[in-house]
Amino acid sequence: AKREWAKPDYNLYNTLFDVNSKVSAIVQEHSDTMTIEDVEAEDNGYRAEIQVVTVEPGGLTDEATQSKKTRLFFNFGQHARELITSEVCLRLLSLLAMPIDELVARVAQRPDEQQRLKLILNNVVLKIVPMENQMGRKKVEAGDLCERKNGRGVDPNRNWEVDWGVKAPDYDPNEEYPGTRPFSEPEAQMILTQLKAFNPHGWVNVHSGMKALFMPYDHLARIPDGEDVMYSILSDLNAKHCRGKCAVGSGGKSVGYLAHGTATDYIFERLKIPLVFTWEIYGNDRAHYLDCFNMFNPLSADGYEDEVNNWSLAFFSLMNIMHQHPRIPRPEGLPEPLQRSEPIQNSFSARQTPTGSSGVRYTFPPYQSKHEKLKQRIEENKRNSQVQVNTQGVTKSAADEFRLPEVRINDALKQPQIEKVEKPQDESVNYMNVIMLVSVGVIIGLASGGNLNLNMFKGKSKRRSPRQMPY
Repeated sequence: AKREWAKPDYNLYNTLFDVNSKVSAIVQEHSDTMTIEDVEAEDNGYRAEIQVVTVEPGGLTDEATQSKKTRLFFNFGQHARELITSEVCLRLLSLLAMPIDELVARVAQRPDEQQRLKLILNNVVLKIVPMENQMGRKKVEAGDLCERKNGRGVDPNRNWEVDWGVKAPDYDPNEEYPGTRPFSEPEAQMILTQLKAFNPHGWVNVHSGMKALFMPYDHLARIPDGEDVMYSILSDLNAKHCRGKCAVGSGGKSVGYLAHGTATDYIFERLKIPLVFTWEIYGNDRAHYLDCFNMFNPLSADGYEDEVNNWSLAFFSLMNIMHQHPRIPRPEGLPEPLQRSEPIQNSFSARQTPTGSSGVRYTFPPYQSKHEKLKQRIEENKRNSQVQVNTQGVTKSAADEFRLPEVRINDALKQPQIEKVEKPQDESVNYMNVIMLVSVGVIIGLASGGNLNLNMFKGKSKRRSPRQMPY
């Protein structure tokens, strides 16, 4: 019998039409703090459009005043199959629609943190694109659940000029076709135009497919020289919103391969924006490579709410610590953040998108109980796993049961690798325990005398055969 793959539940997720309608409704009801612009572009008969929302939580001001504030650009839905990212955007806009006193009381616990956040919000301007790749999203909603590219088959995140068109030996045009020239695609053209006009201090591009917090570079296996502050900010977000389990650092190094022509590298290298991040907010490593909706989006209402709630609040955590960077304007009188912030716990229920000042209080499902259940499953699978460390190749052992992809390690990193072996009958060897953390796809290996680099195994490996790539 033909296997059935997961499909979107549109009682939980929003369609393209719903996303656009809800965004417009939120902005129209809060015209004192928000504006919206419908932007279109065309290339050789291919037309695309995006919504661009401007938010000033402290109240709309003129361009001269905005130019003195910290400006942040948040981009969602660059890849069509990553529906969860636009859901996070809807929740973020719902939070930003609240009166500022109510907002800070909801997202910060202590009075001193509330006062600090209020000062920051009164001195920030946000540009938000809820869904960059609307034409690709139409193909997903028509049934092509693995579609990543735009409406004419180009990857919007390979269409930028820095290192454009470079093809790795395992280049896959089905996943990352870069187009006929840099900025050939209306989607990339529109985002670039908005960036140049807005001149932001920070950029966050939100994706799904794994759990990771990336900074430049994507086309080099290293972070830029002198950018330790960006790494520090991501590390703090990792601790607060990923429980320390996201891969952090250069995308080109952390996932074991290089990506060419990405928005991240262009925005950092050419536009000289100080903070440039790619957030990978969700990935299901257990999913079959053809089960794309399951791979890139949570299926259950609890899983959906967990991710949407957590990552919509992460933007406020970013605003709280972004002034660590010396090029981010610092509001007068802004105190230093305390070393430890109380966990953010409150937001809205899964299906409510409030447009007024009131909201439904929501508390995260307890992480501890989920963790304990996961540990129990790990122990059951660990007993059936037998692997040995060497430096030749990487394969899976009991992980095959969960359809984990083969791990590919960048040769330049020279990390120890894992090979499946038959249990020897007449000699003594040291075996390593394989622990699978399903929510982030981590394989932790311990062998005699050494540890594997965890960053190489966090999240889903991007090289599948056939593969499905995150960012």
